[in-house]
Amino acid sequence: MHILKCIIVLVVSAAGAFTDYREYKIKNGLTVPTAVLGLVLVPLDKSLTLFEAVLGLLLPFILCLVFYAARMLKAGDVKLFMCLGAVMGWKWILNCMAASIIAGGTAALIICIKRGILKERFKRLFEYFKSIFYSRTFTYYAEAENGKFPFGVSIFIGTAVIVLLDGFGFYLFLK
Repeated sequence: MHILKCIIVLVVSAAGAFTDYREYKIKNGLTVPTAVLGLVLVPLDKSLTLFEAVLGLLLPFILCLVFYAARMLKAGDVKLFMCLGAVMGWKWILNCMAASIIAGGTAALIICIKRGILKERFKRLFEYFKSIFYSRTFTYYAEAENGKFPFGVSIFIGTAVIVLLDGFGFYLFLK
């Protein structure tokens, strides 16, 4: 069952990455059926309880809420994490989210260096946090013209890394 679930999350995250790269969207037609499938598979999987699967579905929503509210993540990214969590459980999705953030940060750093905008982007981020601190109000993180980034690709990379590490018995921080 575990191999089947690994194949499911790889295929789903690859499909999400593909549509996010092409259209900057991850569609409900991909995420909702996958979340339902993850919950339906629970009775067949002895290694995962319904509670762990539901927690895997809800934790990404809770943890990503601030980033979504700030418009740093889009709804499709959050829903993709949620459906992967429903399939694999809460511990796995936390590892996947960490790997995806590392992959996304690395990719963003490389893109900014390549475009020669690294200093500008860090200044923009610093100004954003400074305005929140001084005004004590939560504001949106305004997207720069050259700042669009299909985070679904990073989610796929994070998923692939965690599936690979899991296959060898390694974990980022939760077993």
